[in-house]
Amino acid sequence: MREFGDEDARLKQAMARETSTVPAVVRERMERLYGSLPEYDRERRRHIRRQRSLRVAGIGLLAALIVAAGFASPSASEWLQRLPVIGTSFSSAGDPAHKEPDPSGFDRQTVVDQGIALTLDRVVYDGALLTVRFVHEPGIRIEPRPEMIAIDGKPWDTGMGDRSESIDESSEATVFTFKSRVSLPDSFDLKVYVNDVVDDRGGERKKILGNWAFQAKITEWRRNVREVTYSPPLKASADGIEVTVTGVLVSPLTTKVSYELVWPERDAEEAAAPKDRNDPPAGEKTLRKDLVFRLFDDRGVELEPLSASGMRASGGPAKYSAVYANLRGASSRLQLFVDERSELMTSDGKGGGTYSTSVQSRSLPLTSPLPLTVELGGATVTFRKIEFGADRTIVDYEMKGNYPYEGINWWVENADQSVKYPFDSDNAVRLGSDGYSFRMELPALPDPSKLYLRILRSAPNRIPIPGLELVLPLTE
Repeated sequence: MREFGDEDARLKQAMARETSTVPAVVRERMERLYGSLPEYDRERRRHIRRQRSLRVAGIGLLAALIVAAGFASPSASEWLQRLPVIGTSFSSAGDPAHKEPDPSGFDRQTVVDQGIALTLDRVVYDGALLTVRFVHEPGIRIEPRPEMIAIDGKPWDTGMGDRSESIDESSEATVFTFKSRVSLPDSFDLKVYVNDVVDDRGGERKKILGNWAFQAKITEWRRNVREVTYSPPLKASADGIEVTVTGVLVSPLTTKVSYELVWPERDAEEAAAPKDRNDPPAGEKTLRKDLVFRLFDDRGVELEPLSASGMRASGGPAKYSAVYANLRGASSRLQLFVDERSELMTSDGKGGGTYSTSVQSRSLPLTSPLPLTVELGGATVTFRKIEFGADRTIVDYEMKGNYPYEGINWWVENADQSVKYPFDSDNAVRLGSDGYSFRMELPALPDPSKLYLRILRSAPNRIPIPGLELVLPLTE
């Protein structure tokens, strides 16, 4: 395995020490796949460099990747499109070039610079995520930049994700979603700065530096958040582990579960670990265990995990807030399941290591007849549409298996693997509400007949823990 750079090593070390707060989808993609495939090291570094440019380091980098997964669900975008105010009182400020009033009284702001018009169309905050939506002409791409958001006059340096979608022949939307590390006040001033735009409208790509600035007052955002508190709390226990759910918060963007965890085995490991221990020496093997919390709606559809954070008071249980994707449709209850995952890691002496997780892979021509179904390790991916456009490539695919968000990874590559177009969760959009169908956008591909689909599957190494299931009612 290639050696990590110093900063990469610190990232890996942080991940190893924060297993209880890192959701499964991130650990699966960044640890087990990358650690098991040396050839994928280049793509690991590409993702790390990309997030560094947004000033996200350590666990903050993980947060950025989590957010990227979170806004991939199109339900939030559906809310942004169809609801006039989305429970958020939005008043415009500043001096935009033009304002288009919404029938509901919502003021959309349009700013024109160097002949390019950007419209700030919607803003939603739910206590966990902040989402802003821009509308613009097709062929315009807004580049994310560090500190493009300011809250109450202070730059908000946080993880972000973005994606674009077509509205009609004359307009597209770009949605940015930002991770909220701390809960914002009931009312706050928002400023959004766009300085970097790519213009492909004339068939020739041009990068334009400009100044598109927007201001707004966000008030009463809690009106759009429904909170259910359980009194007494809901409890489940098995194998010495006790899970106590205290409440659920539901919004158009996310679903948050608050719970307490008592795990004597983990507590004993933490108490016994030397506080000043350095990285394990090269070659040392460590069996790592983690608990994975899975949330399902009342139809049995799993909600994608986005993030988790926790803290422990002296002598008390660890308290967590786990954030999942938004509910798609009405649900009267949720179901929480807990798995135990174990992995054997061999240290490289630099904060990282290799894992015993097995990885299966297949390569198939990109122009193979569709639908194309590939089965690896008990999971399947079916590619239903691959559309080659002049400016982008659209791929529709469906995942099936016990772990739809951690199952199969894939990318497009050339014959000698010198050029790759990796799976990028920033562009994965959930389609429909009943299954696990997604749409992903790749750049325009040169000569698809010479390219291949590379599909990989890493073993989940999971065991469900009977007795740790909980039904979470959403009705009073």
